[in-house]
Amino acid sequence: MLNSETRSNSTGLARDLDLLDALAQCDAQGAGVVRLATMVGREKTQVSRALSTLANAGFVERDDSTRAYRLGWKLHFLAARTLERRLSTVASPLLRQLTLRTGARSHLFILRGNFTTAICSQSNDNSEQSWQWMDRRVPAPVTSPGRILISEWDVESVKLAFPDSVLAKYGENLRTTTSEALLAELSTIRSQGYAVIHQEYDLGVGCSAAVRNENNQIIAAINVEGPPSMFDQKLDQITQLTRKYASLLAARISQPR
Repeated sequence: MLNSETRSNSTGLARDLDLLDALAQCDAQGAGVVRLATMVGREKTQVSRALSTLANAGFVERDDSTRAYRLGWKLHFLAARTLERRLSTVASPLLRQLTLRTGARSHLFILRGNFTTAICSQSNDNSEQSWQWMDRRVPAPVTSPGRILISEWDVESVKLAFPDSVLAKYGENLRTTTSEALLAELSTIRSQGYAVIHQEYDLGVGCSAAVRNENNQIIAAINVEGPPSMFDQKLDQITQLTRKYASLLAARISQPR
């Protein structure tokens, strides 16, 4: 049986969750205390105190110019980490199947800022090379999963994030040493639905396809990679399988738990 303190804490938590839920229903501009109080059916002073506490903890943030509140950085951080864990868990058996079907190493990549990192990998062998992408931060334009993950960025964002001076530092074998070349490559990737890199960043070949959420946004990329000899005779087959398993992962992620 709950004691009075536990009931009080539970009630306070429920009210805070109601406020967060109300903010989640607002647009990007957020909402002020009066509107939120109306939405949750509470006194303005109570809502103001609760929002102040939530803001101090990072769960909401206040715009000083409009005095409106929005969901805060900590909630976005927790949501992103939760999605990463679920992606990794759901992807693991699919990557295993993809590796068994192709004989190549398979990975699941996500985007962090302008860099990509693998959060899940599968291999047919035990060599260290099989896990070289795990927890590494690699510039997005230099790998096929990275190009997939930025393939739907707007033109200005691509130019700002990857100017010619930055791309020139990524290696002489890179096809995309200018912003215009990168934009052309991303346009091709969007039209064909996959990305392939052949011995640009390293000595291997990589093929990647996008994993999308229920809103059709790219949230991850499945990648298959290995030596050129593995891809020479069956690139089309590997590409089709990579796209198939990216779609399978997208479907499973979108399903209710």
